[in-house]
Amino acid sequence: VGKLKYLNQATGNNLLLVSGACFSLELLGAIEYQGPGPFGCLIAPEKEISSGFIESNVINFYGTLTSTGNITTAFQTHLSKFMKQIHSETLIIQVLTNYFSKLCTRKAIQTRTEIIITRAKEQKKINQNNNFRQIRRQIKKKLNSKNEIIIRYVDSFLCGKKLEISPEQIILLASKASKLKNSKSTPRTAPPHR
Repeated sequence: VGKLKYLNQATGNNLLLVSGACFSLELLGAIEYQGPGPFGCLIAPEKEISSGFIESNVINFYGTLTSTGNITTAFQTHLSKFMKQIHSETLIIQVLTNYFSKLCTRKAIQTRTEIIITRAKEQKKINQNNNFRQIRRQIKKKLNSKNEIIIRYVDSFLCGKKLEISPEQIILLASKASKLKNSKSTPRTAPPHR
């Protein structure tokens, strides 16, 4: 992943990574989202894949790609049966949506704020003479600055490329995901009306 980041940055987030190794979609678990992403587009198998499938389809995939210039068409025609296609834009949107829906709720920000204050006390960065109300307010503001977080992470991860959706749309997706999660976790007190 570290080496791929340099290649992807050098190409301006245009690195196409095609991996025929079994389970190579697990590469996604090694990604850190601070800094350049390791690919612009990843095509890889999620499970075990046969060498016969690779031999029969990869050359044709590249032939279609070079003749059409369209990665998605080439992928769907030749590799989609046993491989997945992941774009860095889609990946960073999913990561940010998940982050906001889980870690930027009112309760989560409260918990994270107290953890930060506790660590700061332990490291003697703050003491009892500090104004904790003001410190809490500043921490919560920083943790809840979604637009700034989106701009910072997207710009570095996509190597300067811009997303096709706005920060507001990402925040809306996260809000919907959070509401959906809450509605699933809230037990019903009465059966639904029919």
